[in-house]
Amino acid sequence: MWRYRQIRVSNINPLEREKIEIRYLREGGILYGLLGMALVTLSIYMYIVNEPQRYNQSIVLLIALIGFTKIVTSIVGWIKARHFRSPIITYLKSLNLADGLVAIVMTQYALLSYENSPSASSSTGLFGAAIGIFLIIVGLVITLRAHIKSISR
Repeated sequence: MWRYRQIRVSNINPLEREKIEIRYLREGGILYGLLGMALVTLSIYMYIVNEPQRYNQSIVLLIALIGFTKIVTSIVGWIKARHFRSPIITYLKSLNLADGLVAIVMTQYALLSYENSPSASSSTGLFGAAIGIFLIIVGLVITLRAHIKSISR
């Protein structure tokens, strides 16, 4: 948001502003992919170790509340931000969506652990790895689209 605000208040022409925003979007796509790789790594570790944590009901309900709140607010934010034509805002909203997806993975883990499921770690590890691979692909798509836009300008 700091970079977005800095670009918006500057006195540069719209074409130059868009070039700068596309550069930030490309960097953001790379960071998005790194976030996905970190999630895949942690999920594989969770799958291999396969030792679920034990949570009490209050903690599980709090984790579920936070997870579902994050995913709902990220979807609402994504819908509201579609009117903005800024690549930086688009990236920030997609990052919120990634945060919501990670929260859903953790909610699944907490719920399965609370229910004493023997496969809580392995199934959550696989689900988290799938979400992480999805984030990596989205990061690559963001980076490639930004790169193609910067070349065509």
